[in-house]
Amino acid sequence: MFILKNEAGAELKLIGNPLFDLSHIEGLTKYAGSLASSTSASADGDTVTNAQALPRDIVMDLTIKDGVNVENALDVIKGVVKPKKKLTLIWNDKTIEGIASDMDAPRFSEKVVLQISLHCSNPWWKNVQNIITEIAESIPLAHFAMSFLIDDEGNVESKPLGEIDLNRTKSFNNDGDVAVGMDISIIAVGEVVNPSLRRNNGDFIGCNVTLQEGDEIKITTHKGNKTITLNGENAMSKIMRGSSFMQLDTGEQEFTLAADSGASFCYFTVSYSKMYV
Repeated sequence: MFILKNEAGAELKLIGNPLFDLSHIEGLTKYAGSLASSTSASADGDTVTNAQALPRDIVMDLTIKDGVNVENALDVIKGVVKPKKKLTLIWNDKTIEGIASDMDAPRFSEKVVLQISLHCSNPWWKNVQNIITEIAESIPLAHFAMSFLIDDEGNVESKPLGEIDLNRTKSFNNDGDVAVGMDISIIAVGEVVNPSLRRNNGDFIGCNVTLQEGDEIKITTHKGNKTITLNGENAMSKIMRGSSFMQLDTGEQEFTLAADSGASFCYFTVSYSKMYV
C-alpha cells in the first residue's frame, strides 16, 4: 500500500490509481549518515565524535495512463500534493513525513511522467500504531456479591474483577532500527511524592512534586520536542536534578516506576513508535 496524505487529510492512492502508474520510486530504503572523527598521533585509527543520520529524499515517478486527460490527472494530483506543504507517505504499516520540495510535470510528450520529490528531514519510518505499555504496582479490585465462586467445600466467595501486579519493573524491547522518544504519562490515584521513571542503566527522569489523586504528569522525550506538564501546565521547573530526557534505545531494557513515597498510588503509561531505515 502506497498513499500520500496531506495536512488536510486528502489522500492520493499511488498503487492501483486509475489515472496513473507508480512507474519508479527511489529513496524508500536508502540510508545516509555523516560521521565526524578525530585522530591522535599516538593511536591507530580514529575516534568517532559524532554520528548523524542525514535527511532522506524520496522521488516518485507517476506515469499518466493512456487515454487519461493529462490536465485532469494533474489537477487531481496537485489537489493533494502542494508545493512546500507537509505530506505523509504511508507504506503498508509505516509512515514517513516530508515536504514536497520539487514537482516536475511536462505537459507535451507522448508519455507524460510527473515526478514528485519528498524531502524528509527526519529520515526514519515510523510505525502507524503507537505501542502503549502501562506500568503499575497495583490495580484496585472490585468485588460484587452477585458474582461468586463456590469452592470444593461449598463455601461461597466473591469473585474479584481485576488483578494486582506487584512487579514495578517492566521490560521493553525496541526492535526498530534506532532509539526513539517516548510519551510518558504519570497518573496518581493517591498521594505520590517525587515520582520518577528509572532505567536499569541508571538513567532516569522525574519531578519534584507531590501528586494528589487525579493529578497527571506528561513527559515528552522526543528530540526537538521535550516537554513536561502537570495537569496541562508547564512543569519544566519541577524536573529532578540529574534527569535526562531518555530515548527508548534499541534492544531490550528495563524501566522501573519509583517515588520517594506512594509509588503504589500511581501508574505510568509509556507510548512510543518504532522507527526503521
